[in-house]
Amino acid sequence: DPAFAEQHARVEVHGERVLLRDLGSADGTRVNGVAVRHCWLQAGDQVVFDGQHRFVLEVPQDPRRRSLPVEDDASHE
Repeated sequence: DPAFAEQHARVEVHGERVLLRDLGSADGTRVNGVAVRHCWLQAGDQVVFDGQHRFVLEVPQDPRRRSLPVEDDASHE
């Protein structure tokens, strides 16, 4: 889209957090329907640039935090 700004926003990773900064675009940036200049993003947040380009933040699951199966106590008798 030729009307879409070449550099609309910046995504910065700070440790385990993600910061979105709008770079002064004419049509702005919205997160979950709210206009923002900058905000911390959470998993599942919907980011919209130029009123039409939509992205959803997905966070890979940390393998160290996955659920482990629970063993049946009867199997240890």
